[in-house]
Amino acid sequence: MGNLPTTVSGERCNLLTHFKFELQLQHIISNEEKRMMATTTPWALLLAALALSACGGGSDSGHGHGGGQASTPKLEGAYQGVTNHQLIIRSLTLENGDSWILYGPQVNGALVASGMAVATQERNDGSTYTARIRDYYHDGQVFDGSLSGSYVAGQSFRGTISSNGLTTPFTANAVKPSEYDYQAPASLSRIAGSWSGATLAGHTGQITIDTAGALQGSLQACSVTGQVKARASGKNVFDVTMNFGPAPCTQPGQQLKGIAVNDAVASGGSQLIVMATTAAGTAGTAFLASR
Repeated sequence: MGNLPTTVSGERCNLLTHFKFELQLQHIISNEEKRMMATTTPWALLLAALALSACGGGSDSGHGHGGGQASTPKLEGAYQGVTNHQLIIRSLTLENGDSWILYGPQVNGALVASGMAVATQERNDGSTYTARIRDYYHDGQVFDGSLSGSYVAGQSFRGTISSNGLTTPFTANAVKPSEYDYQAPASLSRIAGSWSGATLAGHTGQITIDTAGALQGSLQACSVTGQVKARASGKNVFDVTMNFGPAPCTQPGQQLKGIAVNDAVASGGSQLIVMATTAAGTAGTAFLASR
């Protein structure tokens, strides 16, 4: 619907140009001999071209056969860096511009999360990224906030997270493909098996994923079932559904949905990171495991 006024304006401009050209041509024919046509026609064409140019036509704008403009690189993929409090921050921006963020200390080369934020993009224009965020603390508190920053796509991302009255600057660089290759297709066979780790709240346990993506496990006496599948984007990201059992689960009887990624850690092992929230966003958790 947004292109309709431009189309109508363009048609009106073409009609005016055609009418103007006809009048000019008729005037030339009526006052000059036919032998002058060869010399006057280029002038008429020039006048028509000028009129068309005044209407905004004739440019190689990509709307016709001249080809389209190259798309602007957006913030997408994984970035890791540090905050001003020397906490590790890890962000993953999806193909839709939304970001999942973990932050916390690093132990034995692996991130130990103390908080998680989910960012809903507001602006992602090739150099500037802004978003609304929901910040989930390890103690269960949830705060709304904002994220604003600048980036060089595929290279660096720096900005500020504002939440709970705190402002946290951070600087991050793109994660090396040898550690996590966002562009590679997600493979269930690579993450199938058992993973031991802990939730954002510090509850330890184990989950198992089979080759069909079925998930089950126990997190400190809390039973969990669910499903994992490769994300439709074709990137190295999984969509996850987790169904929590009754108390003592911290989200008893609730279903959480989110994402999972698998990457290498400095110690030489492999890490599985799962992040998920309730549909309303009132609760969220992360599960970080290794093997």
